[in-house]
This record gives sequence, structure tokens and C-alpha cells, in this order.
Amino acid sequence: AIFLTAFSVPLLKEHVGIRRWMAVLVGFIGVLVIVRPGSSAFQPAALLTIGAAVLYALMMIMTRKIAQTESSVTMVIYHSIVAAVVGLIVAPFFWTDPSWFDIGMLGAAALVGLTAQFFTTLAFRIAPVAVLAPFDYTALLMATVIGFVIWEEIPGNSVWGGAALLIGSGLYILYREVKLRRAQAT
Repeated sequence: AIFLTAFSVPLLKEHVGIRRWMAVLVGFIGVLVIVRPGSSAFQPAALLTIGAAVLYALMMIMTRKIAQTESSVTMVIYHSIVAAVVGLIVAPFFWTDPSWFDIGMLGAAALVGLTAQFFTTLAFRIAPVAVLAPFDYTALLMATVIGFVIWEEIPGNSVWGGAALLIGSGLYILYREVKLRRAQAT
């Protein structure tokens, strides 16, 4: 969310006020509380996620820009075509024959991914990037829930503390946006 918010200023010419920046930073602190860099739980390979975060932020910035002229359905089609081409290029190197269960799970993942892409495009068409960015941190919360449900991983105190910061930053942004919209309407 920090990269997303930072890139929205020069690339989309969006204004990001101090309150939004603070909410994004509080959310980032929440992520740091959960991930605990510097502890034995942190792995140097996790630094690769910084590169992934930069590329993801650029993809979301492009989504926002293109969503102003293209429909959400068109955006989903573009995204699917690119993903299919990349998948076809790398498939020969990693291919294993899937079971019927695997095929069903892949189909479900595709459906969820297409739906997520559709709603993401709608969100970026409607709201500024800095408003949506703190909510991007909820992916970490969802990973925690999935870890608990599927692998029975019990979240530690740092997860609960970080989650409180994440949720708080998102709710603050939501509160501010509602307040600003009401002020603009009157």
C-alpha cells in the first residue's frame, strides 16, 4: 500500500493528504508487527516480496489508469489473456498432470480470480488509489485466517496487534472518506 500510494502521486497526479499517508503508514506498521522483521521468523528471501510489491503497485496503477476508459469486463479479459500467455510460456518447464480434484480447484481459483479482478477494476475506477491502498493490507489478514482454518496455525500476539493496526487504519480511511463525501454533498 505504501508503494501504491506513493506511485499514485506522480503517475496518476492524485493528491494524498497527510491523514491518508498516516493511515497507510499505520497499516504498514501493522504489517511489520505481524511479519516481525529482525526476528528468527523473518527470512532474507522475504525481501523478494518488496520487488513483488513494487510490481503489484505498478499493476494497480495501470489498472486505475486503464479503468477510466475500458470496461471492467474488458479489463478482466485483458488480464486473463496475459495470464494465459505467461502460463503457456512457463508450463512446459513445470508441468505435472493434474488430478480431477486439482482441475476442480484450478477452476475454482480461476473463478475467484476473475471475480476479484472484476471488483478490483470497479473499485479503482471509483475511488482514488490512496483510499483503496490501506485495504490492500487485508490480504495479510486473510492469509492468517486461511492459515488458521486450513493448517490450524494459531496466530500469536503480534498477529493480533498488527491486525488491530491494519483494521484501524482501514476504518479510519473509510471514516474520513465518508466524512469528506458528506461535506462535499452539502
